[in-house]
Amino acid sequence: MGENLKYKLRCIKCGHEFAEDSNPFTCPDCGPFQGTLDVIYPLETLKSKYKGLQFLHRCKPVFESLEDIFPFKSRADLPPIPVGQTPQFKSDKLAKIAGLSELWIKDDGRNPSASFKDRASAVAIAMANEAGANVIAAASTGNAASSLATLAASTSLTTVVFVPRNAPRPKMIQIAIHGAHIIKLDCDYDHAFDFCQEACQKIGWYNRNTAVNPFTGEGKKSAALEIARDLGRVPDSVICPVGDGCIIGSLYKGFSDLLGLGLIDKLPRLYGIQAIGASPLV
Repeated sequence: MGENLKYKLRCIKCGHEFAEDSNPFTCPDCGPFQGTLDVIYPLETLKSKYKGLQFLHRCKPVFESLEDIFPFKSRADLPPIPVGQTPQFKSDKLAKIAGLSELWIKDDGRNPSASFKDRASAVAIAMANEAGANVIAAASTGNAASSLATLAASTSLTTVVFVPRNAPRPKMIQIAIHGAHIIKLDCDYDHAFDFCQEACQKIGWYNRNTAVNPFTGEGKKSAALEIARDLGRVPDSVICPVGDGCIIGSLYKGFSDLLGLGLIDKLPRLYGIQAIGASPLV
């Protein structure tokens, strides 16, 4: 890794590596569906800088105290609305019901748009600003678009959202009141996603879509960093909604980066939960 480069990108399928200044979103050899890129930091080099979880100031966002393991070059490119630093609290009642000795809940409903996805949007906005973009776009049925519109409204970026026909009206209202431009399409989400991809490629808009943007997961991993910091240790297990796998993958990345920095000595077990009515993985 070059001296002035903060990270490199590595294809999770073929292992090909790209310098940060080459700016691919997916591996050109493996394609957008299999060529997901992982963001790799020089953890061994950074190890000596961090002495232990107890030295991470709880009043400082992890975007600041662990800035070395986020892709943005300057925190000034983040939206000014604070994201993360959400509380986690102990629930003895739920622990008893579940037959556990201890159970903690991480409340990401305290984020600006009441969504975990604000963590992803914050880093995507920082990277869009760093790239000199004027417009940031996403395809969404609701939460990701609401998150993006909410945070981008505090910046100079214009937000464009492609929504499919089944997008819930309350989410459309939330997106609209934050000034985003809504392109409503008479199609399903997959086709809305394709339209967004094509528009970003042809017009040059910055693409926030998690399926291709390698940096949104870097935002979501901030939750893992906060969990370990605030507990002062690694939990035995972490349970989260699995969705399309981005959340659980990002939590793994966060704990893995902490392990690489020597701030923790093991990884927790990660469990993904999905509803019967929305079960894409199993």
